[in-house]
Amino acid sequence: MKKYIIAIDGGGTKTVGVLADMHGEILNYKVGGPSNPNDIGEKAARNTLTTIIRELADAEEGWIDSVYAGISGAIGNEKLLRRAVSEACPDAKIKVASDIYNLFALLDGDTSRDAAVIICGTGGVCFARKNGALHRIGGWGYLLDSFGGAYSVGRDGLEAALRYHDGRGEATELYARAEAYLGAKPENAIRKIYSEGKTLIAGFAPEVLHACEAGDHVAARIVDSAIDGIVGFIDRAYEIIGERFDCVVGGGLIYNSYMKSRLLSLPDDKARIIYPEKEQIYGALRLALELSKE
Repeated sequence: MKKYIIAIDGGGTKTVGVLADMHGEILNYKVGGPSNPNDIGEKAARNTLTTIIRELADAEEGWIDSVYAGISGAIGNEKLLRRAVSEACPDAKIKVASDIYNLFALLDGDTSRDAAVIICGTGGVCFARKNGALHRIGGWGYLLDSFGGAYSVGRDGLEAALRYHDGRGEATELYARAEAYLGAKPENAIRKIYSEGKTLIAGFAPEVLHACEAGDHVAARIVDSAIDGIVGFIDRAYEIIGERFDCVVGGGLIYNSYMKSRLLSLPDDKARIIYPEKEQIYGALRLALELSKE
């Protein structure tokens, strides 16, 4: 009977899973909703994971040798996430870890060397690795530390639109963009904004970036603030590592063309910014292969 492996890359917006043979050739690919238990709760995270893993496990005849799940919010939640994976594949070798390891695994060569990862999705977080030890920088959730992520960009964009409306802020095309995005004038959509909360607010970030690219000065200041947050991650990681390091980046916000061009134009005396050629799921797949050989 054939053996297979499953790799999972779980985030605050979506979860990607792949089924591969024992050589790492991908045979099936599934995408589901978010799986960060800090954001959506244990039950919803468990449902996302078990659904994707079961669909992958049923895609081919054979048995699952190992499952590697790199999931946002795994730190402090490893046991509950492991139980969810075990429900779907009780006989497989299982490892659950933070999705940051998926990014580290995309580095060429020795993936245990001193380096850092920065993820800017709904929020922003950096992990610096020095002598094998991980040091967390930021990423304390959208209520406490949204700096550098889509939530803060979207929130500041909607706030700028409302400030323009009530006369406290500069003229900005963010007002018109917010009206189109919300389906109503921003001042008439307050209930909608508060009821849908984080997801709706973070979803406005691309509009802020588009306005910035179109030359809107208010939007540009908001995006500059996000860039400052990322630079702050780099500065602190440099203090920890003590020398110039490779910094691999991920997350939806950081892949915007304007953000990418800005980051790649930063001075590289402290860090070499690396945009991986492959998706994070390929880092998880690499780790799944390593797990299968243990």
